[in-house]
Amino acid sequence: MTKRYYGYCKTCKACVTARPVFYHCREQDGKFRLKRPEPVDLCLADVPQEQLAGECLVCTSFDATAKVTFQCDQEGGKVAFLKLVRCNSAQNVACMMCQDVKEIIFVFPCQSRHSLCLDCFSSFCKVALGSGRFSAYDCGFSVCCPGPDESCSYSPVEDPHHFQMVDKEGVFYHKLHEEAMKPTNLTSSGSNVMCIKCFNEITISGDTAPQAPPPVQVTAPVSQRSKVTCPKPDCKTAYCNSCKKVWHDGKCPDPVQQEPLHIRFKITKAMADNSRWPEN
Repeated sequence: MTKRYYGYCKTCKACVTARPVFYHCREQDGKFRLKRPEPVDLCLADVPQEQLAGECLVCTSFDATAKVTFQCDQEGGKVAFLKLVRCNSAQNVACMMCQDVKEIIFVFPCQSRHSLCLDCFSSFCKVALGSGRFSAYDCGFSVCCPGPDESCSYSPVEDPHHFQMVDKEGVFYHKLHEEAMKPTNLTSSGSNVMCIKCFNEITISGDTAPQAPPPVQVTAPVSQRSKVTCPKPDCKTAYCNSCKKVWHDGKCPDPVQQEPLHIRFKITKAMADNSRWPEN
């Protein structure tokens, strides 16, 4: 079974078909002979090591394990592998938004594996960025699947290279970078917050009585909240350990409620179910 892969090529400024290159010593050579046939799916997070075993023709090692990179089929240069872009010619999965069946499709990392054609993915990203639906996650500034299932809201696109294929001119990616660097969007999820004044990263505990490591100073709890101060001497901006916003009096503000993405994009349950990418 021949597998088709895709990558973002800086020369072509587009999503292109890509071929895998196996190597051990020098990436540019690709001089490696696999003992077994090429793995069926290099999109898997963990390709079994025995499937990448073989002989390196550079260092003449007969018991080596290959690494994989990808090259543009048109230009031959190295491309950024787009793990979430799949060939849809055999599966015939419908796009969740337009319901058309396209040859190339984007598969979200949610449990339901909802899919969009590349045109709808581009439209979705532009609208989502313009309406403030991109947020800071552990993986960076990203957006989640617009599907109606519960897991869709917790499935950010981890590799930002996928956003480079939104337009050839690079306008969207430039705007995305600008938006990500705004102080209001630099707040990290988890236990850290980015100081909006000096951009210093501060460790914050979510407990009501946090034990913050030095040099962060934490005051006594105030109404189940604690004040965390930026340790930089010329800053000292204070934050709330509960909502991670600048220190405030009274209770934490309620989060702004936006309509769910599937309602914003008029995606019904039936449309979403029709767009599920099959399990491997």
